[in-house]
Amino acid sequence: MVKLVSCIILVFILIGQSTGFAQKKDFYMRNLSSAMEILKGKTNENSVINVFNVDGTYYIQGHFEKPFESKPAQLNGIYKLDIYSNFLDYYGKAIFEGNDFVQKIKIEKDSVSFLDYGDDTPRISSDIGKHLTEACLLHPNLIFLLADRNRNSLGMSVDNIFNERILTFTDLVNRKIMVFLSNDNVPIRTEYLEYDKMFGDVLTKYEYSNLTESGHNVVVSKNGIKHFDLNIHNVSRSMKTTNQISDILFEVDTIAKNKYLLKFTETENKLLITTDDTSVYIFEAPAAVSKSVINWCKRKIIGKEIKMIIPSHHHPDHAGGIREYSLANIPVVVPDNMKPYYNQILEATHYLGDNRKINTPKFLPIKNFPYNLITTEEKIILYDVPGNGHSEDYIISWFPKDNILFVGDLTFFEVEEDEFYKSSRAKSVLNVIEKYRLDVKYIYTGWPIAGQRDFGTIENLRKISN
Repeated sequence: MVKLVSCIILVFILIGQSTGFAQKKDFYMRNLSSAMEILKGKTNENSVINVFNVDGTYYIQGHFEKPFESKPAQLNGIYKLDIYSNFLDYYGKAIFEGNDFVQKIKIEKDSVSFLDYGDDTPRISSDIGKHLTEACLLHPNLIFLLADRNRNSLGMSVDNIFNERILTFTDLVNRKIMVFLSNDNVPIRTEYLEYDKMFGDVLTKYEYSNLTESGHNVVVSKNGIKHFDLNIHNVSRSMKTTNQISDILFEVDTIAKNKYLLKFTETENKLLITTDDTSVYIFEAPAAVSKSVINWCKRKIIGKEIKMIIPSHHHPDHAGGIREYSLANIPVVVPDNMKPYYNQILEATHYLGDNRKINTPKFLPIKNFPYNLITTEEKIILYDVPGNGHSEDYIISWFPKDNILFVGDLTFFEVEEDEFYKSSRAKSVLNVIEKYRLDVKYIYTGWPIAGQRDFGTIENLRKISN
């Protein structure tokens, strides 16, 4: 009886913990959703460079007769920046007591060149995040881009004392940024707290006024002492002149007419692409490479649309990239019993990622194997592979026109034959070949690349079948 009561208590504890976790996640998601709603429509800027001019007063402090004494310098400059690609180009001139002083900041990806006022030569700086953040905080619209880039720390809060709504996030140097919003989600001011060894805790505040599409005013202060009083104007956006497509490098082998094997040496993945008169068919969708594949198809297979994706099985290195295709409304071929799994993956929220949503994923579910995939060029036959010992869902693809069998990672063909090792996975492929009497001449794999032959033969397969 005691054991029974203990078990019942344990069950209630586990249920309570599960409910608690669910409630906590729901709280975080609602909070994040509220923050993301504010960013909606304000962060589609990653294809342009933002440009704006600044002029006004720079209050120089620290080297005068009296403590906290400041003297004004007239400042004008121009900013060009893209927060998403770590690009900043700033040129500023300060006129102080009749003398001109120049400041230049140049950031491209991980390189920073910084020429400060009064210096003769630029120095290399590591303050990438600091410079980018300070540039963004001058402009309310760019604040939202900065928040979007750091959305994994995004949140909303309310100051009940002053009844203020606050968008919060952590910037590129791990400072908590607080953006105080009007009722229509326009930034009124931005604040962050940081530590200085001499002055201790320092509150930096950016206050915005006279906001229009072409410009505004901003006052920057530290612990209540004014540092800048600036006019932001000539706000514009210019298209990037550099190629912003960051493709992962890969090699392409033409293995038959209209058939290509793409080899991603960085991830050790391979995928097969075939085409007909109007369409492109992609076999395998490994994680992290789908954008590169889509870009390659657009550049090299002009005038043909990607018709479907056929992953061999659900593992991330073979199906982890299906989301990028689904976002482009491209259907995914899956065994019918795997549709709920893939549907759950594709309908998941990505607030902390790119925040793109797939409303209704497209699938081509297969209920019965073998399955004939008919193109205008050929018939491709998809087989399942029972008892392979690797994945319950498995599709291998047979191209009888070219005697090619594409098997994913169910077998490997080492360059050195004495390194062949026997496996039940290889045997499961051989079973399919023998059962359906396939005239296989070339067996291509989807993983790995290093130390592997370009393809295997039926003789190679028999050697390693256990």
